[in-house]
Amino acid sequence: SAEQRPCLFGWQAIPDNARTVTICEGEIDAMTLYQYGYPALSVPFGGGKGAKQQWLEHEYHRLERFDRIYLCFDNDKAGHEALEEVAPRLGRHRCYRVVLPRKDANECLTAGVQSLAPYFDDARTFDPVQLRSAAEFVDEVIGEFWPGEEQAHRRICLPWDKAHGELELREAELSVFFGINGHGKSQVANNICVDAMAQGHRACIASMEIKPQKMLKQITRQAAAVTGSIPSIPYIRAVMDWLGDKLWIFECVGTAKADELLEVMDYACKRYGVNLFVIDSLMKCGFAEDDYNAAKLFVERLCDFKNANNCHVILVAHSRKVESESSRVGKMDLKGTGAVADLCDTLVAVVRNKRKEEARKSGSTDYDNQPDTFLYCDKQRNGDGKEPRIGLWLNHATMQFVNYEGQRPKQYVDWSGDVEIVR
Repeated sequence: SAEQRPCLFGWQAIPDNARTVTICEGEIDAMTLYQYGYPALSVPFGGGKGAKQQWLEHEYHRLERFDRIYLCFDNDKAGHEALEEVAPRLGRHRCYRVVLPRKDANECLTAGVQSLAPYFDDARTFDPVQLRSAAEFVDEVIGEFWPGEEQAHRRICLPWDKAHGELELREAELSVFFGINGHGKSQVANNICVDAMAQGHRACIASMEIKPQKMLKQITRQAAAVTGSIPSIPYIRAVMDWLGDKLWIFECVGTAKADELLEVMDYACKRYGVNLFVIDSLMKCGFAEDDYNAAKLFVERLCDFKNANNCHVILVAHSRKVESESSRVGKMDLKGTGAVADLCDTLVAVVRNKRKEEARKSGSTDYDNQPDTFLYCDKQRNGDGKEPRIGLWLNHATMQFVNYEGQRPKQYVDWSGDVEIVR
């Protein structure tokens, strides 16, 4: 009748000493479940959510004595909505969902189902989706120790043999490449992208410091690997055609808003299968240099993005001013908030060998055997403790970094036509 307190039907059939009870969606179902051997209560207004489940506030105290509550709601939309509201409020830890072979208990009875025991035995708790048993990860853990062809393909090997097995870019990771202005951070990142595309990956570069055509000029030189001069126009077209379905550009010279950048990245990932992103640089992502909270929030969002999409993100950052350009910058020299170094998976300092350059200018050969650039890995969360130092030589004609002085750069695009135009 009107204006009565909503309550559960069937309390008279529940033993006083019972610590297990079943809640269903209709009075007939409650009686049917009792007939099957499961004392049950029925909600007063059926499935659904909101006002239909007002009984919870009135019956909550009477249900406190039960250690286990089976929820046997109808297998339809309204029943699912009711479960989503009832289980969290009664306590996920003691609620178990029963999935019957028919819409409800009464249909099971009329269909001749002899016993509901198998379905009650298979009832599952309403664990949060984020909570999983460690045993569920067995295949993933085996893949970490013994990566199959698919797992190996998802990893991005750096272009240099000496880095293999020492420093890798893995899926669902954020790498930060940082250093002093002019030390080649962007050039290293572009070199990695070109080689990654040759490995079968797709890349997206957000270069907010230079125009796209200037950045693509460098990438074209790296991919063409023409020494002594510049690639011919037909060869440039061949390289750009090779890049066509592998490389995507976020066009924004200046400061990009973080929201817009992440939205475009998400689209590129879902629409075109991009799994390697380069953001160049952190200081151009739409917040003030001293706004550490905004920078921290942005890096947190990048971590959420790479985890949700199983992709790799390279973030280019700058270091603080140091006494000399010959100094070896480390993680403590990373400009801005320390949260960047804390949150990233891999941290690499790019250091140009200024001592070698200055010595050559003065005619000295003291540093000739040293590399032109060093990559100092200051953090590699998933690298089994490895934090290597990798020395590289720069081939100026191709703008590629190579393993040793005099090594021939990689040619990424086959070309048998007129390759070079001599200036």
